[in-house]
This record gives sequence, structure tokens and C-alpha cells, in this order.
Amino acid sequence: MQLLICKEVELFIKSCERRTIAKIIRSIDLLREFGKELSSPHVKQVQKGLFELHVRGYQEVRIFFIHRKGEIILIHGILKKTQKIPSNEIRKVLRKIKTLEKI
Repeated sequence: MQLLICKEVELFIKSCERRTIAKIIRSIDLLREFGKELSSPHVKQVQKGLFELHVRGYQEVRIFFIHRKGEIILIHGILKKTQKIPSNEIRKVLRKIKTLEKI
């Protein structure tokens, strides 16, 4: 399965600590290899059609993604600070999805 990473996600990953970057890359590799078959604790469905990739460690990370036409598109990344996803982050992700739908 093809995996696309938005520029913002690339910048987010580069901003993380070195040991976190290694874990993110490993998690992305698992997502690329197993696609929709990858499940908890790595992947969780946030809402219909929207998923999050969990990266646990010193810095806990959530990377939001969608499946589209045989592709996985990594849309947005955040450092996890609370159990619940902040509503403003969900709104950002949904706006980005709408932008992608126009492409």
C-alpha cells in the first residue's frame, strides 16, 4: 500500500526528539507494511474514515491519517498531552481532509 506524508507531518516529525523520531519511523513502516490490518495498540479509529497512529515513548505522538484510493495519507501530527484529542486539532484535521478531497 502506498503511503503519502503531508509536508506538515514531515516537519512535525523532524521537530520531535531523536529517539521519538526513530519510533515514529518504525510505526510508519508498520503502517505501510500492514495497512488496514494494523490495529490497536498502533492504530485507533477516531471517527468514520479518520484514524490515528499511536507512537508511545518519552514523547507520545498521534499522527492522523486517512485511507484513500489504495493510499494511506498522513495528514497531521501532535504530541499527546491528554487522553482526549483536543477539538481544535480534530477541526484542523477535518479541514485538511476537505482540502485533500478537492485535489
